[in-house]
Amino acid sequence: MHVDGTCNPQTWLALIEAGRILGERPLFHTVPHQRGDDVSELQRRLALLGFDGGRVDGIFGPDTARALLDFQRNTGLVTDGVFGVATLNVLLRLSGHTGEGPGVAMLRQQEAARTNPGRGLRDTRVVIGHYGGLSAVVRPIAQQLRASGSLVVPVDEPDPFVQSGTANTFEAHVYLGLQVATGHPKVSFYSVEAFESVGGRSLAFRCVTALENRHLFAGVHLVGERLTALRETRMPAVICSLGPIRQVLDHAPTVAAALTDALAGWLAGEGNS
Repeated sequence: MHVDGTCNPQTWLALIEAGRILGERPLFHTVPHQRGDDVSELQRRLALLGFDGGRVDGIFGPDTARALLDFQRNTGLVTDGVFGVATLNVLLRLSGHTGEGPGVAMLRQQEAARTNPGRGLRDTRVVIGHYGGLSAVVRPIAQQLRASGSLVVPVDEPDPFVQSGTANTFEAHVYLGLQVATGHPKVSFYSVEAFESVGGRSLAFRCVTALENRHLFAGVHLVGERLTALRETRMPAVICSLGPIRQVLDHAPTVAAALTDALAGWLAGEGNS
């Protein structure tokens, strides 16, 4: 999370979610979705047992519901989609026979990346968002991508839930976020202890390389984080935190060209595995 010393709504929600322990409440698919570290632990354990609930994000969505039903069906439990005491006991017993690892969801992502021929820029849906002050970089990226046939939606909004919601509603193939760095420049992708976005990491690596090759910033860090926009998006996503802002704006065309090249190479499937 952004370190600003303020207990804002995002921080408060994160505190509530972090206090959830697996087994303390029934878990099932609802709208809005249940959230918490207990959901993350359920997703992690199911993935290690080979039941694909999607990425480990602490959100009990349709993928997690399907994985839970599949688990109940395969273990002879009542197939009701409710994670209660009986399901918990079986899950804990079987989890004692698994090791540590990336889980089935991440393995499938890795295999998909390895065999991905690339889709290219044409007809690819891209959301480019910034959190204030960087429209001078977003505009040329959007122009270059549109000239190559991409469908681009720019988002100028400080609320990460609006950013991710726009990307999800648009059913984007990729999300690129830009914000002003408060410390070292970095490119972030979604990662937690038991899971990371394979596509997000490969795109983030391309962005770091493209920026460093143009000698725009010294030591751009590649960072796996659980930032809200990265967690909430349902497609590969990265957030580039760049600064100081004067330096970014002075070199806006070069920054835009670097990130456009990174996106183009990633979408072409060049070495994404």
